[in-house]
Amino acid sequence: MGKYSLEVGSASRETCIECDAGKYSSALAAISSTTCQKCVKGTYSANRSATSNTTCIPCEHGTFSAEDGAVSVHACVSCKAGTYSPEAGAFSESACIPCINATYSTHDGEFDISSCTPCAMGSYSRTVAANTADTCILCVPGKYSYQLGSPSESNCVACSAGTFSNRSGATAISQCELCRAGTFSGTPEATSDETCIPCGAGKFSVTAGNIHENSCVTCEPGKTSAAMGASSESTCMECESGSFIAPGQFTCTECEAGKYSSKIGSSIVAFCKACVAGKFQT
Repeated sequence: MGKYSLEVGSASRETCIECDAGKYSSALAAISSTTCQKCVKGTYSANRSATSNTTCIPCEHGTFSAEDGAVSVHACVSCKAGTYSPEAGAFSESACIPCINATYSTHDGEFDISSCTPCAMGSYSRTVAANTADTCILCVPGKYSYQLGSPSESNCVACSAGTFSNRSGATAISQCELCRAGTFSGTPEATSDETCIPCGAGKFSVTAGNIHENSCVTCEPGKTSAAMGASSESTCMECESGSFIAPGQFTCTECEAGKYSSKIGSSIVAFCKACVAGKFQT
C-alpha cells in the first residue's frame, strides 16, 4: 500500500514506486500510478507512500484550498480581511463568510464571527465584508448615536429642539448642548447656537434649553429691560419718576409736558399728574 510497481511479478522491492506527496493508496500489489489518489480539495499531505486519506490534513479554519493533491499547508489560502470561516477543510473561498454591515475585520485568516468588530457608537455602516474602520461613517453634527454596530444613518438620532451639537460622531444625548438661558430654539437637529434666538427686549428667561418664545417672561408692570437675551429678572429695571411704561411696551415713556410723576416703576399713564396752577414741567 502506498506504492505501485510497473513490473508485474517483480521479486524486488526496489521496483516499488512511492505515491507522491499529496496522494495515497490503500491498494495492494498496485501496478499503476492511477491507484495513487489525490488528497481532496481543502486538505494536503507532505507524506510520500501514504496508505490512507487520513494522512490528508484539513486546512485550518479561516483558510481554504481549491487545489486537489496539495502537498503543503501553503496551499491553504487565508480568508480575506472582512470575512471569516469556522470551517476546517474548506475547499472554496465561498466558505469565507462576510462580516455583516456595521462591522469590520482588519486581519486575514479569521475564523470566528467575533472577529467582526462593530462600528463604534456615533457611527454607522452599510458596507458588507468591510476590512477597515474607515467604512464606519460618523453621524453628522446635530445628531448622535449610542448604539454599537448601527447599520443605517437612521440610527443617528436628531438633537431635539432647544439644543444643538457641532460635533461629528456624537455618542450621547448629553452631547446635544442646551440653548443658554435667555434664548429659545424650535429647530431640531441644530448644529450651532446661532439657532438659539434671544428673548426680546423687556423679557428674560432663567432656564436653558427652551423651545418656544413663550418661555421668555415679560418684565413685571413698571419695569423694562433693553437687554436682548436676558437670563435674569434682575435685568428688568423700574422706570424712573416722571415716566411710565404702558402694557405691551418695552421702553419707558416720559410724562407729557405739564405733567409729572413722583412714582418709580409706573405702569400706566394715569400716574402722570397735571402740575398745579402756577407751575410747569417740561
